[in-house]
Amino acid sequence: MRILFKNETITASLSVLYENAQYPVTNLNHVFLKKIFKSTQNSDVITILFPSAIPINSIYVGLTNAISITLRLYNVSSTLIDTKVVDTDKFSAVFTSIPSVKYVTVTFSASAPVYVGTIGIGQNFIMPDPINDVVKGFIDNSIEADSLDGQTMMNKIEWLRSVKSSHFVYDIDEYNEIYEQFSGISRPVWVDYFENTTNTINPVYGKTRLSSPSKNDRLYSFKIETAEAR
Repeated sequence: MRILFKNETITASLSVLYENAQYPVTNLNHVFLKKIFKSTQNSDVITILFPSAIPINSIYVGLTNAISITLRLYNVSSTLIDTKVVDTDKFSAVFTSIPSVKYVTVTFSASAPVYVGTIGIGQNFIMPDPINDVVKGFIDNSIEADSLDGQTMMNKIEWLRSVKSSHFVYDIDEYNEIYEQFSGISRPVWVDYFENTTNTINPVYGKTRLSSPSKNDRLYSFKIETAEAR
């Protein structure tokens, strides 16, 4: 399980080849997933330039119609370091950390003009594995109105995913490090429960919090609760 606490895209400079002025590429940094970037073409390339060279081990893409996504990583000399194909079932890729990345390009292809809600890139934080089965729940914000005759009118809203997991560590320093990561959250983050292993629960962009901390002898237990945000 991994969490991208720091999305390096937020402080990066963004550019694109075929920008639709009504849906600019800067929308990718908006906190709302539905505030999308949209291209004028079915294929487009987004360049993400970081303030300084950084390590990267993951990319997450939210709310897109892309059927093909390719990540290319470059160093300060504009030399191609590596190329990663993003899984378009999970819309993510997790890989061995690549150091000294100055900028990346992300190539999107679709059957209609490409749109993207957000891109999360950076060095994700490796969490201790959950101790129980992780179950996907839901948040239903649909609005219903019932008549006296039992008739129902509904404004159906697509369910938001809700995921809870339980964890433990034996080391107080490890718990404190996790605590510090959560204390710095100021916007939705990417929570990747199963990394590249399965698409049982795809990465969740949303609000996440640390809850129910407890200590039993040398065992530090806690829960993580994540609610999807669009």
